[in-house]
Amino acid sequence: MTQREARRKVENDLRNYPYWLLAENAAGLGTPTRWDIVTSKSLNNSVVEKIAIKNEEINNKIMLIEGVLDLLDNRSKAIIERKYFTEKEQFDLEGILKEYSITKNTYYTVVNKSLDKFAVALRYC
Repeated sequence: MTQREARRKVENDLRNYPYWLLAENAAGLGTPTRWDIVTSKSLNNSVVEKIAIKNEEINNKIMLIEGVLDLLDNRSKAIIERKYFTEKEQFDLEGILKEYSITKNTYYTVVNKSLDKFAVALRYC
């Protein structure tokens, strides 16, 4: 897997993370629908087995994401949280650049280095 592919997988996991937390905290109520990504995938497993496997995978990813978030410096953590855990309409790149007095290049360097750390923790590379 290339570094670019690993980063894409990490970005997808980070975007799903808040929804996974909702599902984990509302056990028994199902999973929240991501209306920005609605897909159907079928496995040859039973429905119960499919759900159990998916839940275990999600719980492992939650723990790994939280572990990496705890290890990031405050600026990197804040940037990742604002980029991936807020609604697209509320994300303000210019506000982040001003708040941290950084350039766009520095911003993308921070994001990419952080994504690389997540990729290693999630075993994507």
